[in-house]
Formats: sequence, C-alpha cells, structure tokens
Amino acid sequence: MDDWVIYLYFGASLLAATVTTGITVYAWQQRQVASADTFARLLVCASLMLWGGLFRNIVPLTSPFISYMHSLTMLGIIVVPPAWLIFTLDYSGNAGWLTRRRVVGLFVIPALSVLLLLTNSLHGWFFRDVTFYRIGFLNGFTWVYGFWFYVHSAYSYTLTALGVVLLVRFALRTFRLYRLQAVLLILGAAGVLIPNLLLTFRITRLSYVFLGFMVMAVLYAQAIFRYRLLNLVPVARHALVDTLSDGMLVVDGQGKIVDLNPAMAQFLGVSIETPIGQPVWGFLPSGAAWETWLETTTGVQATFTRDGTHDSRIYDVQVTLLRDRWKRISGRLLVLHDITERQQAAEALQRYTQELEARNAELDAFAHTVAHDLKNPLTAIVGYGSLLTSNYESVSESQRLDMLHTINRQSWRMTRIIEEILLLASLRKLDDMIFSPLDMGQIVAEVQERLALAIEEKQAILIVPETWPAAIGYAAWVEEIWANYLSNALKYGGEPPRVELGFTRPDFGVPALDAEIATMCSRVAHPETQIVFWVRDNGAGLSAEEQGRLFMPFTRLDQISAKGHGLGLSIVRRISDKLGGQVGVVSTPGAGSVFWFTLPAVAQPEASVP
Repeated sequence: MDDWVIYLYFGASLLAATVTTGITVYAWQQRQVASADTFARLLVCASLMLWGGLFRNIVPLTSPFISYMHSLTMLGIIVVPPAWLIFTLDYSGNAGWLTRRRVVGLFVIPALSVLLLLTNSLHGWFFRDVTFYRIGFLNGFTWVYGFWFYVHSAYSYTLTALGVVLLVRFALRTFRLYRLQAVLLILGAAGVLIPNLLLTFRITRLSYVFLGFMVMAVLYAQAIFRYRLLNLVPVARHALVDTLSDGMLVVDGQGKIVDLNPAMAQFLGVSIETPIGQPVWGFLPSGAAWETWLETTTGVQATFTRDGTHDSRIYDVQVTLLRDRWKRISGRLLVLHDITERQQAAEALQRYTQELEARNAELDAFAHTVAHDLKNPLTAIVGYGSLLTSNYESVSESQRLDMLHTINRQSWRMTRIIEEILLLASLRKLDDMIFSPLDMGQIVAEVQERLALAIEEKQAILIVPETWPAAIGYAAWVEEIWANYLSNALKYGGEPPRVELGFTRPDFGVPALDAEIATMCSRVAHPETQIVFWVRDNGAGLSAEEQGRLFMPFTRLDQISAKGHGLGLSIVRRISDKLGGQVGVVSTPGAGSVFWFTLPAVAQPEASVP
C-alpha cells in the first residue's frame, strides 16, 4: 500500500475522531435540551471507539497497550447500537417507551458481549484468533470470528435498523426542518453502517469505518449548526405540540396534510395517522371559510362557531404562512384555540358591567327620589311637631287635631315608602323563590282591605270580577302589583275614580269592540301560556312619551303632584321580571289608562280520550 494512502487514512481517522469529540463536547454542554442528553451519550460511545481504534493503529506491535486499545474500540462498537436506538426513540417522540426495565433489557446482550470480550482469551467465543501486523507506520489485524460475535452482530444490526426505521417514519410525518434533521441523522448512521457491514462480511479487508465516521461527523455537524439539532429538537414538538389543547394543522402548498396534533385529530374526528398526506378538504367540517383561510397569502386571524350535538363551541383561528429558503410559500400552519369559555366569560362580564352601570344609575335616581319623597312628609312632621311643642297652648283644639292627623298621615306615608324600599331591595336577593298557583280573588280582596281608607276617602267605584283564573306566581309579590296599580288608579283617576279590575286570556280571543284589551294582548310575548290582568281607570290618560318612560326606575305618574313617590311602578316592573311576566300600559289622553301585567297560566291537564 502506498505511503500517501496510509497517511490519508490516518489523517481521516484523526480528523473523524477529533470532529466527533468536538461534537460530543458541544452536545454534552447542551444536554439540558430535550434529546441532547441521549445524543451526547451516543457520541461518547462513538468517540471511545474512534480514539481506541486510532491508538490501536499507531502503538508498537510489541506494546501490551495495543490489546487494551483493541478492547476499548470493541467496547465502543458494542454499546453504540443500543445507545443509537435510545437516542432515536427519544428524538422521534417515543421516550415514553424508555422505562428503566426496558433500558436495562436493551443492554443485557451488550453486557454479555463485553464480558465475553474481556475474557476472550479463556474461551475464544468472541474471537477465535486476532493477529496484528504492520502496514507502514500503522497497525493492521486479522481475525477469526467466534460464535458470540455473530450473536452480537445480529443484535447490533437489528437495533441499528430499528433506529433507522423510527427516523424514517418520523421524517415522513413531521415538519420540513425536523425532516431535514432526521435525514441527516439517517445518512450519518448509514455512513458508519455500510463500511462496518463490508468489513464484517469480509467484502473488504481494509476498514473504512473511520471514513464512515468522517462522513457522519460532517453530516451531524451540519444537522447541529445549520438545522439547530440541539436547539430545536422534535421532542419539543411531541412534548408541547402534541399535548397542546389547541388544534394544530400543517398543510403543504398543494393543500395536503403534512402534520397535525391529537387535539386537531379529535376536532376532525379522525385518527392522528389517517389524514397524513391526504388532501385536507375532505376532513374539514362545514360552517367555516376553510378554503379562504388555507389559501391565504397574508395570514389569517378569525373566529367561527361550530354547532355540536349538545352545545356550540367558539374557536379562534390563526393561519401562519410557512416559507422555504427562497421565501416562497411552502405551506400553512393553522392553529385552533377554543375560546368558548373565554367568550362566555367576556359576555357574562359585559352583562355584569351593564347591570352594574344600570344599578349605579338606578341607585343615583333611588337616592334622589327617596331623599325627595321622605323630605316632604318628614318636613311636615318636624314642622307640626315643633309648632305643637312650642305653641301648644296658643293653638286651638281643632288646629291641634288637624296637625296630629297630618303628622299621622305623613308618618304612615313614610312607613309605606320604607316598606316599598325594603321590598325593592329584597327583589334583588330572592332568586330561588318557589312559585305556586294563586288564589287571585283572595289576593285582590286583601288589597281592597289594605286600601279601604283611600277607597272610602275618594268614594271610588270598584268593579271586580266574581271569579278569577288560576295563575302561577308568588302571592306577596302579586299583591304588591295590584296594590300599586289600584293605588295609582285612585290617585290619578277621575272625580270620583271609577276603577275596573279584570283579566283575559290572549289565546282565547278578545272582544272586537274593546280596542284597549286587544292592544294589550297583541303585546304579550307568549300569549298561549299567559294570563293578562289589568286595572282600568277613568283618569286624564297619558301621552305616548309618558307611556314610554313610565316603568323606568323612579318615574312619577305626575311629576307635579306631591303624591306618588316614584317607587311603585319600578317595583311592579321588577316583580314582573322575577315572575317571568310583562308589564305595560295602554292609554289615550283624555280617555283614561289601562295598566296590565301577565302571569303564567296553570297548565290544564289534557283531556282523556274515551
């Protein structure tokens, strides 16, 4: 063999060992990165084999050190295949397979191989004979295999092949960057495996394994420094992307599925393996602008709602363009984020904010109204009380009685205001009331008794039905509605007030001549399940503008009158809301008003078929 060939062989061997060691040191420094740890351990084994073989080739034939270096080389050869398989399992996202028991199992045969290698002089099971000779300044050797060498070789090639299969399988379904990493890893492994096969099967007598490691070192250096093997490893994809609750879908320029994670597979209703390489259009559900999104040239940020069997889900959609090295669009990444709960929370927060704003406005009006309405009777009470205290003897008996009657009336007025305030406050808390059928005749009778003095004072004419229909509600609240409506009819009715109480069922039809009742029924949201109760007066009536703001919080029927304190109709509206009904008024200026409210009717049992 020519000297230049020997020098070239030695130089390539030294360079391969040096570069591999450098990569090993770098990988070991990066071992906190996922998969870098197992990669570094693989390269440590390879470096032991390379340096052992290099020193085995240059030490004198008479030195006992040559056998030690030979054993070190073989040790590296024995442990590289299981280390390779462990790395490929980790890199391809199958690290969960690597339990302690399985890893120990992988090293059972290599451990036996090492033991038999170290004790080979006793039995010759690994090598029956090893003879070293000199070629220039390098050493060569010949060998005769023992039976265990074939066991070791079969096992090692099997592990190597499994690692390659894992990388090929991973490369077929991952991103382009990870695919390039996997391809370089496969080619590097092939660069070592092929010359090893040539030497094992004696196709060549000269070992080209060092040249294979040179190829591997160059390819792995490119994978590390160009394609960021130890900075962006696919295990991050499996540890993060596969466990994301967000759906992730990657399509290429032809609209074929390149990758997707389990969340997206679940969204599409397919196995994660099924759609890889298939056109995406056959897997996407209807109801969204998928074609527009997946053919975008600028990226997309959108939302869509998907109707389900039990509920609807709202998704945020983000499409990002993927470009190749020439900045051309090579694919698109679509990410689906379920924002249903966030949207519902935002809507709930918005409703709560609006409710708070309404309550704040209502509280301002409430404070103003209460202060104003309590001020008048309190002023009268304080004034007459002070007058009686300081000038009792100078005031006549009849004047004293009038003052005391006034104090009494104003005290009762304040009592009613306070009771209504307490009722209005309680309506905000009682959300879990149990409603039941009402005895409306009894409720109306109690209201009449409650307002007996006002009815007598006004000499009002009351017209009340003999019978009432069965409705659902809460008796104390419904009594308050009747009390407010009847009280307002007495206050603002004619002279004398003529007040008619009644009811109607919108779904039973309305007398054609009674236009006011017909108008009421036309405004009922669910006429088939509601009963309309009403109070008709013979007062001055209300304009359309007054009707529009009548049930607003703390609005008086007559802003000029000192009677009426603005709480009553607000209470009526709140009670009706709690009972699931409606309130309203039908009025014509100069022709009186009809105030009405609705309650759910008691469901009638279905007639039995004879």
